[in-house]
Amino acid sequence: MGKFIFLKVWLLLALVLLQKVFADGPVYNFHFYTQQVPEGLAQITTNTLPTATFSTGSSGPIATKLEEKKESVKDEFAHKSAINIGIGVMAGTYSGAAMKYHIGLTPTVYLGHETFTAVGRSFVLSSMLASNDPTGPMYIGLFFERRYYFGDDNDNSNWRYFAGWDLGLANLTLKEYGAGMVLHSLALDAGIDLGAIYKITDSFGICARLGASFNYGLSAYQATGITASSVVGFAYNF
Repeated sequence: MGKFIFLKVWLLLALVLLQKVFADGPVYNFHFYTQQVPEGLAQITTNTLPTATFSTGSSGPIATKLEEKKESVKDEFAHKSAINIGIGVMAGTYSGAAMKYHIGLTPTVYLGHETFTAVGRSFVLSSMLASNDPTGPMYIGLFFERRYYFGDDNDNSNWRYFAGWDLGLANLTLKEYGAGMVLHSLALDAGIDLGAIYKITDSFGICARLGASFNYGLSAYQATGITASSVVGFAYNF
């Protein structure tokens, strides 16, 4: 009986102590993730926490620079394709069938369809025809070109420059007038090219292209040599 009374007294004292702690001490809310931040604390946090600013020296904040770059790229390569048309001249020197053949400055037409594959890169399916003979073309070729544009995208210049390579097939009709010889040869054409485009509007520009290629004869009567060309025309983006 005495032990039972002692246990009751002990439990009563424990309840009194617990009530005292929770009445006078802090109230702990274990569901703290649902509790809103007091307005005063939010104001203090907002006004006192430092703000991180990243800068690239005299160029301005990184975020602004990236935004300018994004807009520049968007404006420069807003179009996915372009048509290139030019006229100019072509010349070449070749050897085959124990003869030397020369093509002097010959009127030339260039036509290309350009597809942009990435910023500053494109490929072109093109053809070139050169002739000063009413009986037919002296040179006609079909090519695959790869172009790389370069320069500063952030400047305000209307000029764009490119360099690239090309690979294709060309049919040569070569005549040696002194000996009365005519040589027809299918040749592998591999070359390089340089060019520039002056932008007049967002969709239209004046284009100039210089090219040089090596021709390796593939047919029975081979003609192997060097071809150089220069054309000026226009580029239309769409």
